[in-house]
Amino acid sequence: ATLDRVGSGTANVRLEFRGDNLPGRVIRDNMYYSDSDIAVWTLVDLMEGLNLFLHNSLQEVDLTGLDIDISIEKRRRTASIEKASPRVFQVKPGDSVEVEVQIRPYRDEVETRVLRMEVPADTLPGTMTVTVRAGGSDYYFGKPPVHTTFQDMEDGDEPMRQVLSGAESLDKLIEQYVNRERGSEIVLEYFPFIDTFPVAEEVDDVPENGESPEPPQPLPDLDLMVKVQNEDEHFEDFFGYDSSWSWNDENNEPIRVRLDTSFVMEGLASFDVEVLPK
Repeated sequence: ATLDRVGSGTANVRLEFRGDNLPGRVIRDNMYYSDSDIAVWTLVDLMEGLNLFLHNSLQEVDLTGLDIDISIEKRRRTASIEKASPRVFQVKPGDSVEVEVQIRPYRDEVETRVLRMEVPADTLPGTMTVTVRAGGSDYYFGKPPVHTTFQDMEDGDEPMRQVLSGAESLDKLIEQYVNRERGSEIVLEYFPFIDTFPVAEEVDDVPENGESPEPPQPLPDLDLMVKVQNEDEHFEDFFGYDSSWSWNDENNEPIRVRLDTSFVMEGLASFDVEVLPK
């Protein structure tokens, strides 16, 4: 049987989950390579999917069927990312830029793939670093253990079965599972510096009543700053502004462009582009 196979190889995996209360067909496909035990890798998406449907905290799922299609070949079908470079290094907000990515299939000649990145129209001027990497890095950073969904615990402890996610519904959770990165993808990602702050209104140096403007406030005492911080007090009274602002989760996610290939991708490359003023 396929899962009894021990050794190196490349695997293509296709899963289809069926259930009475699922939103249509739930299909997940992926591609893996292992130089030691490919059978273990073929179980990664299966275990993730079963954990999602059986142990999510959002909604009970009544699974009625599961189709598993796994094909394994001895040949090593991997490719490494050797270089990535844009066709232009200076861009403006709103521009579309083509990026050439050189990949080298295992023991073969270099091939080129092209991805297109869009610079958001509200990107601020400055240097923007772009990373091009192999897909699937949101899954794991090393080879998966045999039990991919359970934490390492002491003997006698119950494994954690809770599916942790920011999804607000089962449909969203399934969408994240189905569309998550695949090992065969090239992923281009970048964090544009977006102007999300309101523009300050200009004010006259002299008020309408003719009085002199108030002098600037002196800088706060550094020793007192340390005291306030150590006593876990609020800084808004100290500086005169509200410090409750927090980083927006939407700004914390990079923009990603994904391109599928016929290889299990490896490696990473990066480059900088200069964003010019509009």
